[in-house]
Amino acid sequence: MWGRVAGEEAARYCANASVTKEPVEAAQAEWSKIEALFQSKGTEDHYQIRKELRKNLDATMGVFRTGEQMQAGLNKIRELKERYKHISLKDKSLRYNTDLERAIETGFMIDVAEVATLGALTRTESRGGHSRRDFKVRDDENWLKHTMATFTSAGPKLDYSPVDISMWKPVERKY
Repeated sequence: MWGRVAGEEAARYCANASVTKEPVEAAQAEWSKIEALFQSKGTEDHYQIRKELRKNLDATMGVFRTGEQMQAGLNKIRELKERYKHISLKDKSLRYNTDLERAIETGFMIDVAEVATLGALTRTESRGGHSRRDFKVRDDENWLKHTMATFTSAGPKLDYSPVDISMWKPVERKY
């Protein structure tokens, strides 16, 4: 059920989104990134970067967290993001290339980790699975909204959209 709802909402969002590139142009831009990976002679190991990313997220983005922890985690993510620019592939083939697949996945994981950490750090409250030790209560007045992230050349830009609470009124979670 929730997969269907998520799909419908994603389709609705895309139908209203502005398109900045034509599909062919967007595909060519993505292929250029793959070609750059094949040509790179960098010394960074994307498997090591992935390992460090996972360890960092385990330490800084657990259920119970603080702004200080998340800021340290965000700093590490940005360091890994910079190091990722200097990876190289061992396998340069176009067929069944799991090295390429893992390298691309690692880049996506870094992007998602940066957005999640920045969004959590910015949200100065506790809500649901986001439990901050330095902001222990929910703050509906300031944070009853969805966090939206847009990628820019400078990194993710956060924006917010209202939450429709006409169907279910929010209640405090108690354990």
